[in-house]
Order: sequence, then C-alpha cells, then structure tokens
Amino acid sequence: NIPSASREAKRKVSGDYVPQKESATGWLSKQLCHPELVSGSSPRKIIPSPENINDIPSASRTAQRHVKGGCVPRKAAFTLAEVLITLGVIGVVAALTLPTLLAKYQDKVLETQRKKAETILANGYKKMLADNEVFKITELPLYTSCLETMDLDCIKKEHKSVFVIIKDGVSGIDSWINLPEKYKDIDDTDLISPWQSGGVYTFVTPDGFVYGMDLEELSNTDSNNFRIYADVNGNKNPNTAGKDLVGFNISEDGRVYEVSDLACTPSNPSGCKTEEGCLSVRRCWTIGNNTYCSHSWSNGRCAANPF
Repeated sequence: NIPSASREAKRKVSGDYVPQKESATGWLSKQLCHPELVSGSSPRKIIPSPENINDIPSASRTAQRHVKGGCVPRKAAFTLAEVLITLGVIGVVAALTLPTLLAKYQDKVLETQRKKAETILANGYKKMLADNEVFKITELPLYTSCLETMDLDCIKKEHKSVFVIIKDGVSGIDSWINLPEKYKDIDDTDLISPWQSGGVYTFVTPDGFVYGMDLEELSNTDSNNFRIYADVNGNKNPNTAGKDLVGFNISEDGRVYEVSDLACTPSNPSGCKTEEGCLSVRRCWTIGNNTYCSHSWSNGRCAANPF
C-alpha cells in the first residue's frame, strides 16, 4: 500500500531483508553518528565516547574524527611523496627552459638598445644637416673644416652641438671609459676591437651608450659616408658584433643604416654581406641626368660597378 516504497523497503516489510556486509569502519561511523541506521542496535548499545575511543582496536582515524569533530567528513589531500614528486618535475622543467628564456630576453633587450642607438644617431646627424642648412654630410663643417687639419676640438664642437655628450675623447680604451678589448664576430671568431685604434673619436651619451667615429675612415676624401660604432652595454657580455656591438653607416644624405658585419665599411664595400650594407657604403655621383654608383648589390654580394 506504499506506492513510493523501494524494493529494499518492501523486503524489510516482508521480513526477508538480508543486510549487506560492510566494513568495520563504515559500521563504526554509523554507530557513532547515526546508531538508528545500524541493524540490531538497541538502547543498551554502548556508544564510545572521546575518552574510550582509543580503546577500540578497529576504530579508524575517520571514526575518531567523527567522534571528536561531530561527524566532519575527511578532506582529500596530497601526500608528502606526491608533493615532492611534483616539485621535482617543476624543477626539471625550469632547469631546461630557463636558460632559453633568459637568452631570448637578453636578445630582445639588446635589440631595443640597438634601435635606440640608431634613432639617436639619425636624429643627431639630421639636426646637424638642418642647422647648417645643407643636404649632404660632405657639405658639413665636419667634412669641410674639421677634417682638413684633423682638428679634434672642431670635431667635438660639431658633435656636442647636436648630441648630449657627458664624456668624450680620442681613444676608447682609456681610464675614463670601460670597454672590452676583445669582441666576437657573428661566426664566433675573434674580432679586433674598434676601440683599439688611437684615431677613434669616442663619446658617451647619458644612457650609457658608447659611440666611436673612425677618423681615418672619415678623412677618406673618396668617400661620401662614414662609419659610427656603438657599444650599447659597455663591458658586459656577450661582447659580440651584431648584438651589443654594432656598426652604423651614415649615408651622404644623413640616413643611418645598421650594419652587423663590421667588415662592411665605406673603404671596403666588398666586405658587405647584405644589400642594405652595400647601399649604405657605396659612393654615387650625378653627371647630367645620370647617376653613377661605385658598387651595387648583385648575386648576393656587393660588387664594384665598371665604368
């Protein structure tokens, strides 16, 4: 007559209910928290108290928590071994990936510094052209006056008029500046430091960048452009051309080109390995309506043009 009665409830009513076996822990948990659910329980059944729970050999830790904490269910947690294994895996992954991440970060920082150095030079020489109201660097006093007598004071004056310079001098390897004596080329070969020459005018800007102008290259009357070297992080590693040491070719119209290959110079155009470098160091003349250039980029190299 009970519509909602389950099959198990009907078996209880009919008297043929056979309780399923359960563990001692499960039975003890019911006995401690819900004795009415235990088959055969009676008012005379002694329920252990917190004082005598430890006297029951089969009492589990869960059952003790039921008595002491009021039937609070046990929370899942990691074991010490699981935590140590996880930490070990994290350590191994970090050891494998951290050097690569640091190298990429350093390359990105150096790239940003090179772009900043290029911008500083471009703005400075454009301002020098504008202040003197000329369109070619060969028409600047830097060419027409300073280089005739290699007047260092004249060179300093021209640069200080457009750059913020905190220190300057003729030699890069000196007591007032800290620069490496050796560099590595792109192919990991030893490279002669551009600062070793006594004919390099060196100046330092407030951001710590060191610039060097090869006066011998600049005094070459057959060239209408010149080279500026820049070290963007001083004596710190990696001290490698194309990373923290970079060359900039200043073209006739004052534009600045970054050249990673330091062998690419106005006096040695054949040493240029990129088209941009070749175009930045070649010399061009305009005769009538025609323009002639000393070199051009052809078949992957900077080749001299026949005249």
